[in-house]
Amino acid sequence: ITAGNLNWNYPPFEIPEEVYAKYREAIPKGAALEDAWNKRFAEYKAKYPAEAESFEKQSPEYKESVFPKAVKRRLVVEAASSFGWAKYVGPEGDYVCIDDFGHSAPGDVVLKKLGFTVGNVYAKAKALL
Repeated sequence: ITAGNLNWNYPPFEIPEEVYAKYREAIPKGAALEDAWNKRFAEYKAKYPAEAESFEKQSPEYKESVFPKAVKRRLVVEAASSFGWAKYVGPEGDYVCIDDFGHSAPGDVVLKKLGFTVGNVYAKAKALL
């Protein structure tokens, strides 16, 4: 039923070449995003070494208790920049963050415009399940 509703006219377990092509297109983008994150974090670490290292100084057991390796899909909701979260949210996670500035309106209006709503957070969390 689902395959028919999605107009998926391929045999089970067959992935069309155009799907693989889109996947291959995403690989360099992901690598570029990771490189950009690593550069930004290195700059942050240089400017704020104590803050950047605070979590890193924790024991492996503590870090595992906070961010278990078995959990691959995490959602970060941060009413600030997503900077610093990529390392912990991972490539399968998602964000609701503020990565720009200059919005001018009452706070509740701005937050709604930026996706800080129960509906949006719920939808993003549900999509990760």
